[in-house]
Amino acid sequence: MLIGERLAFPAGLGLPCVFAMKPAALLLLSLLLSATCRADPPKTREDFLAAVRAAFDAKDFKRIHALTWEQGMSDFDKQQENQMLPMMLGGTGGVESISFAPLPADFMDIPVAWGRRIDITHPADGLVKIVPKPSDKNSSQELTVPYALIDGGYYLVTSKTMDLGWKGPRDKTLNVSILGTGADKVKIHLKYNASGVDLERDQRSSSEAFVGQYISEVTVKSDREDTDVTLQLMDENQKPYYVSAPLKGKGEIDYHKGDSSAGHP
Repeated sequence: MLIGERLAFPAGLGLPCVFAMKPAALLLLSLLLSATCRADPPKTREDFLAAVRAAFDAKDFKRIHALTWEQGMSDFDKQQENQMLPMMLGGTGGVESISFAPLPADFMDIPVAWGRRIDITHPADGLVKIVPKPSDKNSSQELTVPYALIDGGYYLVTSKTMDLGWKGPRDKTLNVSILGTGADKVKIHLKYNASGVDLERDQRSSSEAFVGQYISEVTVKSDREDTDVTLQLMDENQKPYYVSAPLKGKGEIDYHKGDSSAGHP
């Protein structure tokens, strides 16, 4: 299933769905879960939501599997699910609330990690947001699980992966942060390499962590006069290795792999 939460880990991505566990480890667990499709899926949104709630509330793994569309899942994916699902639900005390939610703009935008290409077993129509009852007062958790209407029935959907045969170093955590006034208003575009594959995407929030080999380019654009931000890149140990000069007002920051830090990391 997909774990819905950025690897802040990091979605993305898991189970027959997408889990979201704060702060943002979407991605890693999102690779891991799978399941088995049921012969008689719920036919209405209301029945589907009730069935998912009952299965998660009871921690009924077989029932969760039966509510999930698993076409294309590999043995690797299923084995990972069997390990991760009990871990993810074991510390919860049932379901506090459940509701539908729209797909986020960055859903499934991390297609490669740890030597595997990640896809979804069926295009998703939205998310089911599950808020578990906390096991203690100091913990909180939220699971966001993708679902789809398939042949007239509702299913949870999960991720499927393909081994890319990557023989190089294991991917590591990469972190891109925009700091300062207007950090939530700038546009951020990334180019990076994960498991030997060159990728690019827009970053939707001011700070995100994801996995890869290295960041090759970052472009930060501002169209506001009140902007005063810097770009900071951190390694897998959360240690800054690059800080840009401040961007004040309209303009852009352009980082290329190997650039020297303009600020003090």
